[in-house]
Amino acid sequence: MLLLSLLWLSSLQAQFAPKYNVPVFAQNVQQKYPWIGGLNNPQFSAADLNEDGIADLFIFDRAGNKIYTFLNGGTPNMVDYTYAPQYEQDFPYLHDWAFLLDWNCDQVADIATYQNGGIKLLYGHWNGNHHLQFTVVTDSLLFNFGNNRLNIYVSPVDIPAFVDVNNDGDMDVLTFDGVGGNYIQYYENLSEEFTGTCSDTVIFKQQEYCWGELYEPGYHESFDLQQVCPFSTGGGGGNAAADRGSRHFGNTLLAFDNDGNGSKEAIHGSISFNDLNYLTNTGTPDYAVITQQDTLFPSYSQHAHLVSFPAAFRLDVNNDGLKDLLVAPNGYFSPASKNTNNVLYYKNEGNPDTGVFNYQQDSLFCSDMIDVGEGAYPVFFDADNDGKPDLIIGNEFLFDGVHKNSTLTYYKNIGTVDSPAFQLVTHDYMHLSAYGFTGLYPTFGDLDGDGDLDLVTGNDSGYVSYFTNIAGVGQPAQFVLTARFFDNIQIGPFGFINNAAPQLVDVNHDGLLDLLIGKYSGRISYFQNQGTVNAPAFPAETNSYFGHVNVSLNNSIGGCSVPFLTRIRDTDSLLLLVGCDRGFIVEYSDITNNLSGIFTKVDTTYSGIYTGLRSTVSGADIDHDGRIELIVGNYRGGVTFYDSGAYIGNGSPVPVQPEAPQISLYPNPAKDAFYLQASPGAGSSMLLLTDMLGRTVLQQTIDLSHRVAITTRGLTPGLYGVTITSGHQTIRKKLLIQ
Repeated sequence: MLLLSLLWLSSLQAQFAPKYNVPVFAQNVQQKYPWIGGLNNPQFSAADLNEDGIADLFIFDRAGNKIYTFLNGGTPNMVDYTYAPQYEQDFPYLHDWAFLLDWNCDQVADIATYQNGGIKLLYGHWNGNHHLQFTVVTDSLLFNFGNNRLNIYVSPVDIPAFVDVNNDGDMDVLTFDGVGGNYIQYYENLSEEFTGTCSDTVIFKQQEYCWGELYEPGYHESFDLQQVCPFSTGGGGGNAAADRGSRHFGNTLLAFDNDGNGSKEAIHGSISFNDLNYLTNTGTPDYAVITQQDTLFPSYSQHAHLVSFPAAFRLDVNNDGLKDLLVAPNGYFSPASKNTNNVLYYKNEGNPDTGVFNYQQDSLFCSDMIDVGEGAYPVFFDADNDGKPDLIIGNEFLFDGVHKNSTLTYYKNIGTVDSPAFQLVTHDYMHLSAYGFTGLYPTFGDLDGDGDLDLVTGNDSGYVSYFTNIAGVGQPAQFVLTARFFDNIQIGPFGFINNAAPQLVDVNHDGLLDLLIGKYSGRISYFQNQGTVNAPAFPAETNSYFGHVNVSLNNSIGGCSVPFLTRIRDTDSLLLLVGCDRGFIVEYSDITNNLSGIFTKVDTTYSGIYTGLRSTVSGADIDHDGRIELIVGNYRGGVTFYDSGAYIGNGSPVPVQPEAPQISLYPNPAKDAFYLQASPGAGSSMLLLTDMLGRTVLQQTIDLSHRVAITTRGLTPGLYGVTITSGHQTIRKKLLIQ
């Protein structure tokens, strides 16, 4: 009962909700979907998501198995999508690859997805609220083989083609064989043959063992054409890979009729190569023969080059009635996979019978998102010292197809003190790429007591580095490397997968900034600062199992913890939020006066936050409303902004009392002092002044029965939060000190 009470209290007092409308600009153009999370290995499907008769957009990113849903405005000749996350909850957990298609011809989207070396099929139907619901038809699509029924094999790495190969009205399957991965096999859907129509019936036959008379050798980009099929007509005799001396797994297929003759052409992508191969079919719908190929497709336009494992998808992107091509990398966790500007858009400028695909851009949807490549480790930091927290995002690496570097990305806050907006300045803040780190996890704090914030970065080797801010108080930050191996701190011992994720925070409330370091194991190390205000010192690890926190699944190795120790509001107790490999945020409490003890795990899915893979979490009160805002990163290189309003567990808003106007604060901005003037009846109150990192810089009792003067001499110019507590009433204001 106590645990249930704790969970209820947590959900009531510390819930967060994504805030997608905070403006973000890149190259002076406002991004349309900045906070939704980035794309690494997206797969695209067109389907009606809200029963309005318009084909919307479903994106499944295999990097973390993340689903995105967009509604299509349907404007002719326009790419017109609006992010609609409310439809994402309609879908079950999917992994590796997933597509929406109308399998049973009822005009409602179904799902074909990977499951246990094969194809899982779910039929869709509408509920009363115009949302999709899905029912599992089979966990493994089977075909008839003699007296047996065998699994239609599909590798989790591959993407098969779902297409009506023989034009009989039902959905067939083309996929590479499971012996060597070199031959395309055709599985015919017999629904039409058995029932006379496209129906819910799921019966398959292996119709061709070497569709198109092709062999994919794996050692060069082109197929060997017009090859004798080594499989017996019994379906599986002979060992193709052994006969040809080559095994090859990692293929993507898209098949469609592109010349109007009824037979299906195909576009092939390979894990071993950078480009798409277009295969021309001069055979018949019943027997395919590939006689021509374009290994730099489309060679008549800018060919689709993605630096490893491209995949092609066909849908009408711009509402002109013709299906266009999108191309994206399929190389999940591949260091050679392009992770920025990685959705190529080819507009179909042909006709309904023959597609002509001309290059438009390489960053469709990506250019409208914050995306820093592989991994995102965001923190708020006032880089230009204008009193407004900016956004700094570290990453594993950013690979544009030519250069691969671990960097910090800088978004300047160009909004107001209470309404943030961000502008991309650079993807290589302070040129940290020159140091050759693998992974960059930033955290900021004043380690040398000079009034400005210094930089500490963690990396995948388990070390942390210390950069001193030499800019001076009130100036834009300027960092120099003071210690590449800061006090010889290293967490491990897993070689280059230690993922040292530091947070500078005063853990033991002694006035010195300590270090919490998340690590690959899922645990957290605590390093107490044993130096002085002006000279930090971390001579030894204080606790390698801080709070007995472990965010790995079933305490296995591989949790990728990212700590954020904070108070959501000034009056809240300490809580520890921890990002993890599984994409959730884990909440711990019972921290105060218990630093050497065991913390209480309150919530493993804090605020319902789910990023898909490798969540990272940080935050600050950037609008000075007295509550922390969270910034959450993910492995796809994107970030999401979470507003710290009070929400109950089901997501319904709890009314927040507006600030009472009894107290005036002036002048604002202030220089040497500011004044507080209250309406009659006010008396003894507590004044709390906090900086933009939530640190208390002034706390005193004041008498509001008369005007109160507060000196600001000695305070660093910038934005501060003013909290006045009188009885049961708390009033919060913002103050800019010049």
